[in-house]
Amino acid sequence: MFWNVLTWRSCALLADVPPKVQQASPKLEIIFRRALSGAELGKVELKPTDLVEQLRRILLEQFTELLQEPAVMTQLQLVHDERLLHGSADWTAKLWDFESGECFMTLLGHAGAVFVAKPSPDSTLVATASQDGTVKIWCVATGDCILTADHGCAVLSLAFSPDGRLLATGAEDGILQIWEVVSGECILVLPMHEFAPVRSIDFTPDGASVLTACGDGGAVHVWSVATGKCESAFGEQEEVVLSARFAPGAQSIVTSCSDDTAQVWDTATGFCTRQLEGHDGAVYTASFSASGRYILTSSSDGTAKLWRSKSGDCARTFHGHSADVLAATFSSDSRLVGTCSADHTARIWALRSGYCLCMLEGHCAAVHSIEFASS
Repeated sequence: MFWNVLTWRSCALLADVPPKVQQASPKLEIIFRRALSGAELGKVELKPTDLVEQLRRILLEQFTELLQEPAVMTQLQLVHDERLLHGSADWTAKLWDFESGECFMTLLGHAGAVFVAKPSPDSTLVATASQDGTVKIWCVATGDCILTADHGCAVLSLAFSPDGRLLATGAEDGILQIWEVVSGECILVLPMHEFAPVRSIDFTPDGASVLTACGDGGAVHVWSVATGKCESAFGEQEEVVLSARFAPGAQSIVTSCSDDTAQVWDTATGFCTRQLEGHDGAVYTASFSASGRYILTSSSDGTAKLWRSKSGDCARTFHGHSADVLAATFSSDSRLVGTCSADHTARIWALRSGYCLCMLEGHCAAVHSIEFASS
């Protein structure tokens, strides 16, 4: 058995621009947020008559230190045939040979940073989501773009259904859309509560429902794919919910939050059954192992933690990264754990011993997420 890698890179800043400027207001306020957590980085004010050049000058004056850093994020995810898919702020996604490190295919077509890239369940297709407001589906064998879907604004999240027939996409404007992969037809459009950005999407194992996590109001909902109706909602809160994932069988949901905790919810009752406390920073991701026995979390405190899902006890802490651990995931057999970090590296760990088996180096920016898939 071998493992493969898919990565993407995108701008680390998003600008929230109010959709309308009130005539009575002499200023236009622009808020800059981190693409991952939604945390506010700063504000600038402009007159409605100011030009783009004046905005550029203000940004350089107020965000000099930030703009000198590599303003990119990188996502790491495993696909088939020892290949690396790398989507970049240069508006491209690239396929790399994992063993040689050589790029053998460049996917050209986006007109903005690529925020997300994910393989289909059978790894024959790759879906990319971009700042340009579009989602593209590519044939891995040929590199051809076989479908382009227009969202109209930056697309932040996407997920294939388990059978690969549907693609769910979530955007900055708080709109969830579900598309047929073959035809490209949009079969469902759902506005989220208060049009909060759709930060995370996950399908139920049978593909009948989809789970969304939306900031900034902490809204987590389960939606029927067939009817578009909300089937259930879980614990709205003031903090930003950064991810939400089903347990195997979809009897539970685990959410991760900017308040340093993760929560486990019973899907039948809607009650929070456990709260996982122990991180000293925002919890970026949380997910169940294939058996449902464990939960894995990643945090801005520079660690990943393994939790027993029944008791909520922390079984192990993975130390080694020198910056935020932006994501963590199990291998399909749950024997390995993968982590990725703002320190520009990814690491593979043995779950039982906690030893770091290897470190993947070579990225020049933060590695945003990681996921295993066997060939």
